Amino acid sequence: DPDGGAIVDLYAEGLPTGASFDDSTGVFYWRPDGNQSGNYIVSFYAVDDGEPAKTGQLDVTITVGEVESPTDLTDTIIEDILADDLPLEVENSYMANIKKVVEMIEKGKITPALNQLEAFIHKVETDLEHGSITPDQADLYTLMAQDVIDLLTGN
Repeated sequence: DPDGGAIVDLYAEGLPTGASFDDSTGVFYWRPDGNQSGNYIVSFYAVDDGEPAKTGQLDVTITVGEVESPTDLTDTIIEDILADDLPLEVENSYMANIKKVVEMIEKGKITPALNQLEAFIHKVETDLEHGSITPDQADLYTLMAQDVIDLLTGN
């Protein structure tokens, strides 16, 4: 605050559906769902205790891209595995795990799909330890599998 007054009020306007703003801490939180792609302008305000009170405003533009569905993202994992030059036994093992995930999701069997994704991540970690895949491959496969998990669990 340029004139030294204490901030006595924080608030936000234009919050997208599902977003929150804690006026006591100034923390903004939002995890867009798969149907909220687009641009959003959120205005944040701080009011001081000066005489007269002054208000500062900060407008933030948030751009949300298209969100892939869990099955679309799983298909992307499959494409990446097939595009990489993996040892055949590693590729076959991964494909067995990941193809089951797509089938389970399509049948609405979310818990078994999550278990299969966790098993896939564990296999990736083991293969990295044994030098069967590169650290970059392990990071990519793990990140994408975790993204599918997050989409399925709403995290």
